[in-house]
Amino acid sequence: MNIVEMAKYITDVFPDNKPYYKEHIRDYGIVLAHVFAIETINIPMENDFNVDSESETFQKYCKLIQSLWENGDDEVRNVIDVTILESISDHEQMWKSFGRHISQEFIDYINDEVLGENILMSSIPPLMKNEKI
Repeated sequence: MNIVEMAKYITDVFPDNKPYYKEHIRDYGIVLAHVFAIETINIPMENDFNVDSESETFQKYCKLIQSLWENGDDEVRNVIDVTILESISDHEQMWKSFGRHISQEFIDYINDEVLGENILMSSIPPLMKNEKI
């Protein structure tokens, strides 16, 4: 999955983003992946978490991010590593909850690669699958 396919996938999973997608393309001419992820994943995911930390919508965002990671090319994974995961890790409780809703394989990748390679996340605690908030 490339960046354009990522944007389409996000709007398929969360159709409320379709008007934003059209606006984004009109404004920029292309998909600016990091900007698109902030607007369609980071901000609404945090807003939803602040209302109900265990909502179905929050869990849907977690599954969406995992699917992007599983199916995305290097550019999509870069968006996940430096935009999406950094944003989630800024909020300790959301970070812990996120870890409960993704696979162990994704947790291992985050703990072993992202936390070790992304200097902005060097002080972030590793994810634990069964950690309660």
